[in-house]
Parts: sequence; C-alpha cells; structure tokens
Amino acid sequence: MRAAEDIEDLVQKANCQAPDALRRRLWEDVAQELHRSQDMTERRGETRVWRILMNSKMARLAVAAVVVVAALAVGVERLTRSKPNTVQAFSAKIQANMALDLDPEAALPLREAQPEDFDVTWSSEDGGSLQILPGSSVRILACPYIDPEWDSAVSWSYSKLAELKESTVTRVVPTKREPFVAVLTSEGNLAVIRIGGHKETHAWLSWRVEKPVAPAYGPIQTVTLRIVDPQGADAEDGAVDLDTGQILSMPTDVLTLSAAEMLAWLEENGIDAIARKTDEGYGLIGVGLVFWTWSPGSWAGDDALEVRQDMAAASFQPRRPLLYQEGQYQYVFPFRTREGGIGMLQMVAVDTAAGTLEFRYRMVQDEPVTPVDTAEGEDLESQQLAESLKKLMRFGLVAWKYAEEHDWRYPDTLEQLPEYAERCGQDFQWILDNVGYVGAGRTAEDPESTLIAYDKTLLATGKGTYGVFRDGHAEFIEPERLSEYGLSAEP
Repeated sequence: MRAAEDIEDLVQKANCQAPDALRRRLWEDVAQELHRSQDMTERRGETRVWRILMNSKMARLAVAAVVVVAALAVGVERLTRSKPNTVQAFSAKIQANMALDLDPEAALPLREAQPEDFDVTWSSEDGGSLQILPGSSVRILACPYIDPEWDSAVSWSYSKLAELKESTVTRVVPTKREPFVAVLTSEGNLAVIRIGGHKETHAWLSWRVEKPVAPAYGPIQTVTLRIVDPQGADAEDGAVDLDTGQILSMPTDVLTLSAAEMLAWLEENGIDAIARKTDEGYGLIGVGLVFWTWSPGSWAGDDALEVRQDMAAASFQPRRPLLYQEGQYQYVFPFRTREGGIGMLQMVAVDTAAGTLEFRYRMVQDEPVTPVDTAEGEDLESQQLAESLKKLMRFGLVAWKYAEEHDWRYPDTLEQLPEYAERCGQDFQWILDNVGYVGAGRTAEDPESTLIAYDKTLLATGKGTYGVFRDGHAEFIEPERLSEYGLSAEP
C-alpha cells in the first residue's frame, strides 16, 4: 500500500476539477481509512482492501470518468467444492456525478482507474437515479419485484441474464419497495445491487458480484456403501467423501477409538458420511454435514441456485441420520460439506441381506455444466412428485380465487372451477384426473391447517401424497399421517 504522501500526490494529479476544499476532504477521508485499515490488520490479522478512484464532472464521463471511492468487502463465502470460488459482497456511498466500478478487482488498493473500468454513476435526475456510462459495454435492468429478499433478487437476475445482455436501458430510478438492480459489469460479471437510502445528491449501494453463469447441478452420482457395524471386524467401503465422490473404508482399529478420536480421524480423511443402522432405521450419519430435510418432490422441483442460496446460509449440523424410508417416497436432503461443497442427496435402496445402502446425489457447480443423459435424469417418479407439488399449490390459488367471489366459501364441487382454473393458468383436466377435493363447506375463516385437496393419484400408491391447505401452502403427507386428515391409501 502506498504511503500517505503518494495518496495525496495521486489525488492532486487527478484532473478531477474539484474545488480545493472538496479535494482536501477526500484526501482526509482516504488517509483516515488507510490508518484504520492498518490498525485493523494489526489487531485481527486481516487484509482490508480499498481503492481510490478519481472525480470528474458528469459532462466528462464519456471521456474520463473518475472519482474517489473506498469500497470495503462486507462478506465472502465459499460455496463450491472443486474450486475455491467466492461470492463477494460490497457496499459504498456514491455521490451525484461520480462513477463506481462494481467488479471485485476494483477493491485493490490504489489501482489507478481507467475510463473503461467504470460501471455505474449516480445522477440527480428524477430525484436520484442509477445510470450506466454512455457507450460502455455495461448493461442494466431493474428488478420489478416488490419488497424482495436478496435471494429472490439474485434468482431473478439469473433468470433474466439473456434479457440483461440485450438491454438498452441506461437509467434506473429506484423506489423503496423496488430497490434492486441487475448490472452486467465491464468485466462481464453479474452484479446484483440494492440501492438503499438515496437522495438526489447520493445513494448507498450494496451489491453482490456473481459469475454470469447460473449455478447448475453436476452429474448424478449413485453410490453403494456397506453398512458399518461398530462391533464387527469388517468396515470396508462404508464411508464417502461427497466432495470427491470417493468411497473409503474405515480400519477396524478406528472403530474402537473414542468419539473425539474417531471424529478427528474421519475429518482428517475427508469423510462426510457413514452408512449405519440406527435405532431409527438405515441411513447415513453425517460428519460435520449441514443438511435439511425436504419433501420427495424437491429432487426434480428445486433448481441449483435455490439449493445453493439456502444451504450457503445454513449453519446447523443435525445430530440425526439421513434416513431411508421403507415403503414410501424418499425425502430429499440438501447439504453442505465441511469444505463448502453444496448438493442434494436422496436415498435409493437398502439391501439388508447384502448389508448395503444405496443413495444418489449431485453437487451444485458454478461452472457451466454439460447435461448428462442418464437414467436418473429421466426419473419419472421424481418429476411426477414435483409436478404434483407445483400444481396442487396452483389449485389452492384456484380455489381461493373462487372463495374471494363467493362470500369466502370454497366451492362444493370441482365442476364449479373451470373458469377460475383458466384465469390462473391451471390445466382443469389435470384437476379432474388427480385432485381429491375435500374443501366443500370450508370457508376462509377455517384454520390455516385445514386440508382443502390432495393428490389422489399419489395417494393410491400407498407411499404418501401431497396436500394443499387453506392458507395455500402444500406439504407432503407421509403414510403414517394420512389418518390425521381422514385419508387412507385403501381403495
């Protein structure tokens, strides 16, 4: 990092056409940040990076856009397994007629900026607006969601990548309820920006920098492990490293170690899960594994970006097994390993005679993935479950729309709903073929947990079914819970 006099010299040499008072204030801010950064480094052993840009009039932006900005990283999280990839987050205050580079490389200390580096400017037009520089390769698009969360805005930005690349928009006026903007930066990155408190004169920006390629699933891997018997002498092929797909054996002497010593050995050897029979049944015991339990339809129904965002924010390691469910549809387990690998796992089978457990999983990857044509990729059962969940939730909306126009009473029969199904874009024939309706006589004042309808096609399999409830949510009902709702898989 340059000495203080070098910083002063850089600012003085910049042809920013700013008053002396403004230039002195900018230099004082920079020097103060430098000293604070050095103090923090000594105390915490961290490297806090910041940069200087140079200020110029808006009329000169097309020629040379320069400004002084200190942008500090506010969060870095490792999300992938094969490469130490990062999603970086930044924040900065941007003044009117100043320009800002959104790319991570812009945070390098005191790099002298070039006009082509800049991505966005803040203008006093229309009470304050975010603009891209004229003639640049940058593209900008406003997120139309009302009061969105970060994850929703990121998901929307990925879904609009093609439209963003072709966008001719040059200026976005943010509102309190629509604060997000997607920008394709000068370096080709995707920046998702939240515009905070803003006025004509300035705005506070916070943004995440992502790769301009949506996360996707890698190939499905099917793994068969031998069920480890802690009292036995054979512990071959009973463990797995999910990050690499490697199957490992546990030496017999490891099984006799204390819990702490065994855990240390497992972590040292990169093991993420062990096949075991527990009091609850057959399944996997996680080793430092963060995971959730989702309904069976999630295998085909949830995209890689959603899984990555959910598991990147997860932190708890459940002390329970990832279980195989005998005689019913299998749960789905999104997970994150100790190394930061994120994926989705589902049990396939247990062979008690052979003493084996079979499961499948796939990892989320940020690099472009070539689709793999496998039997698992054509998993019709998982697709049927995902379709059931999606369409039952849509049916809940159809029934609610009817109730809105009929004194908040649900219809007596399905035959009253063709018009409302068409309004909601629902296939009415699918409703007739698959929906078991139990909403007759129900009203909007009934408890939110009141069952309105279920998938009778799934119910007939005896493995459980999806149901939609009065408040519009849908959930999987396991065979042992069917009686709670007056349902039975018996004809």
